[in-house]
Amino acid sequence: MSIFEWTLIHALIALFWLWILIWGGAKKLEGWGAFFLIDWLAARLDKEQLRLYALLSLVIQVIWYVIGNRPAITSSQPPPSYAVAVH
Repeated sequence: MSIFEWTLIHALIALFWLWILIWGGAKKLEGWGAFFLIDWLAARLDKEQLRLYALLSLVIQVIWYVIGNRPAITSSQPPPSYAVAVH
């Protein structure tokens, strides 16, 4: 997966969590909406609990993005070839 794809996927997921956390998505998702879009246990959560769930998920998402993107950022050389040359 390229860095662009990795960043795009994580940006879209982060926007979803920010929508729940900041832009009123928690109120719209209370009940069955949370069941279908987040998790089956989230159907029982109220608005404030959904916002906390979104905050924790966003923090984990950012950590996952940084850890998962680290090899692509730090390595400028291609990985070593492990093929053995036969003479």
